[in-house]
Amino acid sequence: MKKINYINNQSKIFTKDLITIGVVLRAYGIFGWILIKLFLDDKNIFFYARKIWFFDPNSLKLFSIKILNKKNHGNYVLANLYGITDRNLATKLQGYYLKISINYFPKLLSSDTFYWFNLIDCIVENIHGKLLGTVTEIIQNKVHSILRIIQSSTEIICTKKYKKKYGILIPFIKIFIKNVDIIKKKIIVDWD
Repeated sequence: MKKINYINNQSKIFTKDLITIGVVLRAYGIFGWILIKLFLDDKNIFFYARKIWFFDPNSLKLFSIKILNKKNHGNYVLANLYGITDRNLATKLQGYYLKISINYFPKLLSSDTFYWFNLIDCIVENIHGKLLGTVTEIIQNKVHSILRIIQSSTEIICTKKYKKKYGILIPFIKIFIKNVDIIKKKIIVDWD
């Protein structure tokens, strides 16, 4: 890799503006292309982004590499990066997360439409004022999105093979979601 601009990941002033949009799955071909799984419903956000940041979850380093070419590949996308000229170099990026500035996301046209990153870390209360917890994850299924809400006191249930957090799962549909205030980071739900 010839030109890498490293950013201290602890610089919250800068990094809070970056949204994770995908992950590098593996190298693709012998000329240094990478196969990327996007976490976006609209791939055009990735294709229009002029600057992409790579985050190494092991070293916690954040850096940018100029993307020379991007193209669709079924449910995935392929990218060719400046300075990554062979499979061995591309393999080193496996598992890195891709981030872009929040400014590349189109403005939402409706007040009842949200990006998933707007909902993460929102406090959730029921209509009776009982605190249920904090949104930690948005689970996608074929019918609708589901909010995973975890209280700090929620137990972590362990088995021999894995550790999984269980919390409250609330479908993100109007019958249950009564109000979402992104500014106050608060969601009111009709849930016990």
